[in-house]
Amino acid sequence: MVVLTVADLVPIRQACAKKVAVNYTKPQINAAVQAVENWFEANRIGLSAVINTATAPLVLSGAQKKAIVAYWLNYKFGVEN
Repeated sequence: MVVLTVADLVPIRQACAKKVAVNYTKPQINAAVQAVENWFEANRIGLSAVINTATAPLVLSGAQKKAIVAYWLNYKFGVEN
């Protein structure tokens, strides 16, 4: 698990503030972002495994999986906002 630095958190907070109402403190949003980071890292192996199951017998590379997840997240962001 990676502990996000101030340099990591600042652009995330700024981007959130442009998109949603700010009714939280910096420590609160920092904790929320860190929780997302922790959850994602804890579940990364499981995500890789479900991708492998879905594409079997083909095994995608790490770069391919990363691109698929990135584009899916981008799609979800667009659809749900």
